[in-house]
Amino acid sequence: METLEIIKKQVKDILILDTTLTGLESVITHIERAESYLKNGNNDGHLFNDVIYRTNHAFEGILKEAYKVFTKKKCYKKTPSEIEKFLLRNNILNSKVIESLKNYREEWRNPSTHDYNLFFSYNDAYFALISISAFVHILLNQIAEKIYCDRQLLKNDVFFTKQNFSNDFEKLPLLDKIFSITAGFIKKDYKYIDRLKKIKVSKLKNEVIRNLISYIISVDKTIKIDRESLMNVNKRRLFSEIILKDKEELVLIQIKINKTDAQFTIESIIDDKLLSYLLYSKISNDTLFILPDKTVKELKFNRKKENLLIGNQLFKIVNIEPSFS
Repeated sequence: METLEIIKKQVKDILILDTTLTGLESVITHIERAESYLKNGNNDGHLFNDVIYRTNHAFEGILKEAYKVFTKKKCYKKTPSEIEKFLLRNNILNSKVIESLKNYREEWRNPSTHDYNLFFSYNDAYFALISISAFVHILLNQIAEKIYCDRQLLKNDVFFTKQNFSNDFEKLPLLDKIFSITAGFIKKDYKYIDRLKKIKVSKLKNEVIRNLISYIISVDKTIKIDRESLMNVNKRRLFSEIILKDKEELVLIQIKINKTDAQFTIESIIDDKLLSYLLYSKISNDTLFILPDKTVKELKFNRKKENLLIGNQLFKIVNIEPSFS
């Protein structure tokens, strides 16, 4: 499966950052064996059950490794159920991961664990393998982000951070805080510009988001950050990039990397999906953060504010974009 190769690459990259997470290699082994059993199941129908048992091991293994990353604690005495409940109750996992976790647990893990008379078909085994592969893939993304963010926090110079913000920073409205933070972030971390021509924009964007999140945490730990928040609305699945919360204020942040010098307008950024998210989430503040694609000695940012009235709901749209003049 192509997904398995992607997972192997993810694990390889994570182990470079944290060599203690060797259990991730066992997760790969279980998925590999499950795939092998699936291929040979037509010769022995009982192998379809073995596919499920292997995917269950992969499910439990990735949860244990995630627990170690997010809590900085060992989990030898923790049962898979306890770990699962801890991760869910403490709002540690993002929405995509939670949805995938619940799907695998309800469709495959629980039935196979509690009914020893149950026999699975090829279709059952196939969907279980697809489900666990998707779950492992997106949870590995969050694990990598957490490790990366922790490492960046250790590197961030707190003194530098405090020097670049006004004394009344903590009293500012969240939108004003975001303007100060994003401008400070670019001045501190210009490394991504060197990578513009080397990797895909989508991959670079994820790197920038990880760096920005770690920078926000280092600047103001009172700001709560929600990454890839999910809403199910009228059979549609809507995701945000970043949502920041400070006291009662909520702001949605979108990241754009401009490689074409195109001008982003309110019409080009407020598409149907984003508008639906804003309407149903009750978030009235949206910030578009446009990243510069070149370095200059004196980098400045413009802040353009626009109001958008939809029905009786008013949205405040703020574009934060670089100025090279």
